[in-house]
Amino acid sequence: ANALGTSVGSKAISPRRAILLGGLFEFLGSSLVGSSVSSTLSHEIVAPSVFRPESFVAGMFASLVGAFSWVTFATYFALPVSSTHAIVGSVVAFSIAGGHGGSIKWDHLESIAISWVVSPVLGGVLSYLLYWLIKRVVVMHKHPSVRAKHALPLFMAVVCATVLIFILIGGPPLLRPDIAWYWMALIYAASLAIFYALARATLVPALVRHLAATSDPDLLETPMAKSLIAAAGPHTPLGRAGTGVELEALNAESAHPSTWTPSPFVSQEGGSESSESSAERATSVAGAATRLEFPSAVEKGEDHASVMDALNAERLFVPLMIVTACSVAFAHGGNDVANAIGPFDVLLEYALDGTATGTKGMPFYVAMGGGVAIVVGLLTWGYKVMRTVGEKITRLTFTKGFAAQFGASVSVLVATILGIPISTTSVLVGSVTGVGLVDGNRGVDLKLIGRIVAGWIVTLPAAGLVTAVVFFLVDAIVT
Repeated sequence: ANALGTSVGSKAISPRRAILLGGLFEFLGSSLVGSSVSSTLSHEIVAPSVFRPESFVAGMFASLVGAFSWVTFATYFALPVSSTHAIVGSVVAFSIAGGHGGSIKWDHLESIAISWVVSPVLGGVLSYLLYWLIKRVVVMHKHPSVRAKHALPLFMAVVCATVLIFILIGGPPLLRPDIAWYWMALIYAASLAIFYALARATLVPALVRHLAATSDPDLLETPMAKSLIAAAGPHTPLGRAGTGVELEALNAESAHPSTWTPSPFVSQEGGSESSESSAERATSVAGAATRLEFPSAVEKGEDHASVMDALNAERLFVPLMIVTACSVAFAHGGNDVANAIGPFDVLLEYALDGTATGTKGMPFYVAMGGGVAIVVGLLTWGYKVMRTVGEKITRLTFTKGFAAQFGASVSVLVATILGIPISTTSVLVGSVTGVGLVDGNRGVDLKLIGRIVAGWIVTLPAAGLVTAVVFFLVDAIVT
């Protein structure tokens, strides 16, 4: 849900489609690049050799129960806590509870803890810089849609080529060529050129035709347009299209669950049936757009064409939002599947041959099973956390959402290749905060950020306490 919250919160994609796309790419990420981090959790935090095999298996089982219990509790209350924090805290807890605190590899644990701080900061900085660039070059330009058309294929090429190169570096042996770094750099450069040419030749013309066919007054009364106007910021051409009163009303509306329902002029199925006739609806929409959207814009010299141009520039970033959402889901699946599969790897090893070393490696089918489990979690309670990440931290436009998602995906993929179990949750929160800070402190809900950070801190002892209790009970039974 963390991976998809930005896309849903910015109205780039519906919750249903986000869950379908997210499920697919979470599954692919866990299957293709999930093995790197699992070895860290199975034997590189504590030394399995100091435990009796039965006790080590009991500890890993207790870790899964402790992490599951706390993450489920937090998700129910829509807090984007970290399953990575929970599982690492649980592994440490059962080691201490079992009298083997000395087996903890504190130097490795220290590097993991440092990465928990560095990764959200890195994601935030990358996202801040990217959105700052987009805002200066595209959003604030006199003709933003023209700039967006030139930027779209370049950004699309960078995103696609980056994901491809990470698969080649950290994927399964079948997809991981044993070649020198300069050949990998050449592959990256060639893929950039190919993806750029494809996007320029196919995607841009299709989007331009779509924008030409859908740029009418009705567009300004859709939930998407209202959300973009409210989120754009008062110093941008699009943001100046709303009055202060309306922006206040829209912000109040976004905090209410009704934000997740379609416009009153659109049915739940996406059709155009309503209690009004088509003519009455068109008249009321156009009148509302003129009455509500443009008074302040006219006072500042903005005209209808410039507002539509700014709105169309944002709409050109929708494909980038969708592609980067998929890349974040891919990265999340690759890193976070290890939170469950790492400990489960030890249980499977013990069941098959009676040993518990955590060094046998994760079978491909186990990674696929972990991917299925992530998808099930997304399908059930994922929508709760989507709201927090996608709407409540800061209001997101498509350009902001793209910058946040790209910064997060790069940070998580780097950590995954290095085998570091970082928190995708904290990276995304840091990235969303980063783009919000481009518009100043007022663009970010700092109180909510404080609650989220508090949840991360509480996660370690909370999951650890449950793990210790379960470990004592299970260890007493098996031994």
